[in-house]
Amino acid sequence: MRSEREVSQAIDKYVNLITRICFLYLKNEADTQDVLQSVFLKYLKHDKPFESEEHEKAWFIRVSINACKDILKKFFPLAYRIFR
Repeated sequence: MRSEREVSQAIDKYVNLITRICFLYLKNEADTQDVLQSVFLKYLKHDKPFESEEHEKAWFIRVSINACKDILKKFFPLAYRIFR
């Protein structure tokens, strides 16, 4: 598990990026905040070290996009299959 300091630094560094990505996908502030919270919870539990800062950023982006897609699949399963 990551330290409180590591998580705090990651939040400061990536919160705006993740918020923008999620809002573009979900177009809903409440769902965006839910995904934001889940992404940082996954980061807290992610024990493996990252190779570089770019690798860490890419991890955040990919996890955020996947979480958004999961929400879209849950609420719009037919539309998601048609438009992906």
